[in-house]
Amino acid sequence: ACVAVHPNVAARCTDEALDEQLQAVDALAGAGRHVRAIGETGLDYYRVRDEAERSRQRRSFAAHIGLAKAHDLTLVIHDRDAHDDIADMLDSEGWPPRVVMHCFSGDAGFAERCLAAGAWLSFAGTITFRNSDALRLALAVTPDDRLLVETDAPYLTPMPLRGRPNAPYLLAHTVRFIGEELARCGRAMPLDELCDRIVANTDTAFGGPWGAA
Repeated sequence: ACVAVHPNVAARCTDEALDEQLQAVDALAGAGRHVRAIGETGLDYYRVRDEAERSRQRRSFAAHIGLAKAHDLTLVIHDRDAHDDIADMLDSEGWPPRVVMHCFSGDAGFAERCLAAGAWLSFAGTITFRNSDALRLALAVTPDDRLLVETDAPYLTPMPLRGRPNAPYLLAHTVRFIGEELARCGRAMPLDELCDRIVANTDTAFGGPWGAA
């Protein structure tokens, strides 16, 4: 499990309600090995435009960064139209040892900034879209050991099935596409090796193999 107050929820909480929810996350984070991460947390400037609500998002994000470090859990970042502020806050608060950039949506420059801090970049079906050249350039600078793949289901269905509800079984389209893109960058590997690499990265990013005591 990952536990957090989503930034879009945090934005619309009262200060008192947010404090209560952060206390609940703190309690859940210490509930045992089945809790692997704090997240999704972060900033969403696409859905949240009001500055007071954005300020509450930032307060919540800072608290979640602290919880990830206090509980030695992976931090899973929700970042929508807030790249610079996300990275600036992580620089200010201190990056936890394990950070996953969920549904990575930045360009190569932002990717390099995150990678320099040790983050993993998780690519969804958006990387297969025709207008996603910036994402493909970000993939090109992502080392093999920092690459993750996800669905973000039921959204962001990969090509050629874009427009249908997304689901885990469609992840194969995204992984095959990424393999083709890596080959274009001179980093070709057999598909089964790429799958094994992604599984190993996932284990590392979330603190060890699933089922580990």
